[in-house]
Amino acid sequence: MKKTILHNVGIVILMCIGGFQLSAQPEAPTGKKWEVVSALTDEFNTWDGTKWYKEMWDYGNTPVHMVKENAYVENGNLIIAATKNPDETSAQWMLSSRVASRGYRVKYPMYTECKMKANSISSYSTYWLNNGNESGRDEVDMCESNANPSWPGKEDMAYTLHSQYFIVENNVTERNNGNWDNHQLSEDNPLRGVHWDEAYHTIGVWLIDAHNVQFYLNGEKAGKVTSIKPFTLQMRIIWDVWTQNAAWVGGLPQPEELLDETKNKMYVDWVHTYDLVDDPTNDVEEEVASELKLYPNPAQNSVNVELPSEPVAGAQLKIYSTTGSVVKSIDILQTSINFSVDDLPEGYYVIQVINGDDTFIQRLVK
Repeated sequence: MKKTILHNVGIVILMCIGGFQLSAQPEAPTGKKWEVVSALTDEFNTWDGTKWYKEMWDYGNTPVHMVKENAYVENGNLIIAATKNPDETSAQWMLSSRVASRGYRVKYPMYTECKMKANSISSYSTYWLNNGNESGRDEVDMCESNANPSWPGKEDMAYTLHSQYFIVENNVTERNNGNWDNHQLSEDNPLRGVHWDEAYHTIGVWLIDAHNVQFYLNGEKAGKVTSIKPFTLQMRIIWDVWTQNAAWVGGLPQPEELLDETKNKMYVDWVHTYDLVDDPTNDVEEEVASELKLYPNPAQNSVNVELPSEPVAGAQLKIYSTTGSVVKSIDILQTSINFSVDDLPEGYYVIQVINGDDTFIQRLVK
């Protein structure tokens, strides 16, 4: 059985049929490691009421009324639909829903991310953290994505990751945003410049400490915020769909769009959440991994790799982009390797060395 040895990996690599799936989980600090929080991790193959519940909410002067039946699991996705209220006399002509985590909650130092696709109507498809109310709360919004804004001049919202935080104490609000346009993704990222409803996007947040929050998008850093007041509360994970006739939301959808099932649904393929815990000092694989040397890192023109043992027949080195594509493959014939990275754009990469039964993985920055 092959053994995978990780050494200071800044990107999680998940083995799956057909290759690699890369997500943006950040590098764990020295002496720490990421541990899956099962209560906040789900592939959404079925509805799990032990992890999630449907929290209904109607906000101020909006046309939205939330109902439980508009949130459900189907075909491996959590779906939140925006539909037309059959009550023609109601001012709340859009029915929607909200799903929140039950029990275990998110508090620094933690990392959570989900793979999601926004609906195609003028509304917010959201993924956020919250605990509290208008007069007192901690809140971190990973995204409030509007893929099809109806408000004039707001076309850029189809690309903007509306990420921000609120810390409210005794009705006094501290707020800052880390808004980030997905055109800022690296040139080799296939989701660069793609609307939120045209493909699934992986959105994550690392609550680093009581003041620092780092956002991620499709395997890359996507804005950071630093608070003045500390985050003190454990927060629930929340997804919902809502809208309002305001420029900052993007405007209202057309009521007839709520009847179009190809447009009115937000999809969440999965959510993965991790605690940062102590890394055991007697981790044998970590000791072995330290014998694989890669330098300089960050690199400019070329990289040196030194294996801890002689290569066997078929030994290979592969370089993966943050999207999971193989950008370079090299046969290994000796313990010391030197290769050029002049042809690679600046950014983050994953180096994989396969030598017999051992697989070494490290992050490379150019």
